Amino acid sequence: MNATSPQGEWNSYDIFFEPPVYEGETVKTPTKVTIIHNGVVVQHGEYCTGPSGHKKIGKYPAKHPETGPIKLQWHGDPIEFKNV
Repeated sequence: MNATSPQGEWNSYDIFFEPPVYEGETVKTPTKVTIIHNGVVVQHGEYCTGPSGHKKIGKYPAKHPETGPIKLQWHGDPIEFKNV
């Protein structure tokens, strides 16, 4: 199912993020994320292996700060974000 609204209409994402749990320098429990797009669950309780990149599998660095920036991927599409 494509939950995305037509171009020119607003879309919404609700993102539930559970940070990784470290035991010393080792990841005890990886990051878990649930994403709801326009009211449709598109990812539920998915584990993440760490920060990802183009053609790269993510891996956790040594313990990182408790907080950090939000990074949104952009591919040159006419996308705008508000209320982040």
